[in-house]
Amino acid sequence: MKRWILVACLGFFAVGLSGCMELESRYYIYPDGSGKMAGLFSLDPVAMISAMGSMAGTNKTKAATGTDTDQASSVSSNPSAELEKMGISGISKINTTVTVYYNDILKFKEAVNQKKAAVKELVWEKKDNLYHLKLVSDMSKLNEPPALSGKESEKESPSPINNPANKGMALMLMQGMKFSFVLVMPGKVVKSNGKAEGREVRWELTGNGLMNEPELIFEAFSEMPGPELNEEIRKFKEESSAANKKLKEAVASFAPSAN
Repeated sequence: MKRWILVACLGFFAVGLSGCMELESRYYIYPDGSGKMAGLFSLDPVAMISAMGSMAGTNKTKAATGTDTDQASSVSSNPSAELEKMGISGISKINTTVTVYYNDILKFKEAVNQKKAAVKELVWEKKDNLYHLKLVSDMSKLNEPPALSGKESEKESPSPINNPANKGMALMLMQGMKFSFVLVMPGKVVKSNGKAEGREVRWELTGNGLMNEPELIFEAFSEMPGPELNEEIRKFKEESSAANKKLKEAVASFAPSAN
């Protein structure tokens, strides 16, 4: 019973967030294979308030047809009006960015495969005066149950990932979400399977599309970089060095002190 209550609550939450959340992953890659990934999470509170208000209005109508009319009248179907009474005239989007720096993109395949979201193919090469990147991700790995050993393997309890109720919750939470993957190549993109403009290639997917695709393929070819890239690389190396220093300091602070 508790599980179905949780499913219902998450379903309500998912509907409220539908169309309100966006995730963008922006990958920069430089000639030596180094680069950075900037992940941007965006939440639109106004759109969420509107969606929740619509649901509240629907629930109010349903309740008004029953016996609990007092409860129905107390439900506000216009949360924005309540905010205006408080003197709040607007709310901006919530944007959070996390940047991760890497020294060699080819190590990404091994690192990700250890987490089980398998990368089937990863290519970064310079050939025929073009830079070529190709990434093929095996999305079906996300639905495989984790490998068990010993006594755990003897249990017949289903994997949480494969549990139909959990899958349903995941689908509800993903519904309406927008995912953007942007690749910034060293030079002008001349060929790709995405939408290219200048050095950038963009791929866009909905949450449902992301979960239902058996594999994702990102591929692009770019020209050689111009001299203007030198200043960008210099700034990138400064950023990467500062981030690496902070990471080492954080790790050292957790290390046991020698007695």
